[in-house]
Amino acid sequence: MQPHIFAVANEALRNMLAQRQNQCMVISGESGSGKTETTRHIIHWLTTTQNKRSSTTGLAQSILGAGELLEAFGNAKTLRNKNSSRFGRFIQLEYRQDGSVHGAIIEKYLLEKSRITNVSPKERSYHVFYYLIAGCPKPLYDDIDLLPVSGFNYLNQSATTVDGVDDHGGFFKLKRSMIMVGISEDLQENIFKVLAAILHIGNITFKQQNNMRTSEECAIISDRSALDTV
Repeated sequence: MQPHIFAVANEALRNMLAQRQNQCMVISGESGSGKTETTRHIIHWLTTTQNKRSSTTGLAQSILGAGELLEAFGNAKTLRNKNSSRFGRFIQLEYRQDGSVHGAIIEKYLLEKSRITNVSPKERSYHVFYYLIAGCPKPLYDDIDLLPVSGFNYLNQSATTVDGVDDHGGFFKLKRSMIMVGISEDLQENIFKVLAAILHIGNITFKQQNNMRTSEECAIISDRSALDTV
């Protein structure tokens, strides 16, 4: 019989409380095998099973919100998986002696940065860009000069939509996750401005020109409108 995720999580928690020793679970597998969903279910189980008080329940929600936030910025559609994690993560849950969650440390590793500028056909860049364009309120949309997905070079070179993925709803889930981890409205808006700036940078184009002093070719910006927007 294959191991059940809740049984494994329960065994780890039981051993930790009984033996007073750290426990470790490794979630691995090929792309599309369910690592992201498994991690989400295990974290939810571990942070809610022993936590009945309102203070620890709020902490559990913050930990879950942090996971959703990482997925928005670090997950993308690939050929094999519409919600593939393009980074590794280490999650350390800290417990009190009574078994209630005291805190968490989440570290990320090896984010696939090249996906921002170059995406393979039928794949997408990171979810957060599509969430922003689909769900951003109109005043902010206009303020940061957003365009449809087709208007950004970083996004229009590949698939723009995914069956079963609600980009508009994803934006509001992203906002909810930001609130859960304590990100203020002002900081949220600044984050969205940075994301928009990254997309506008991708629209800056260059052309070759001879350097009159050295007779060597150089590159200059051919259209300053995108640069001015940034």
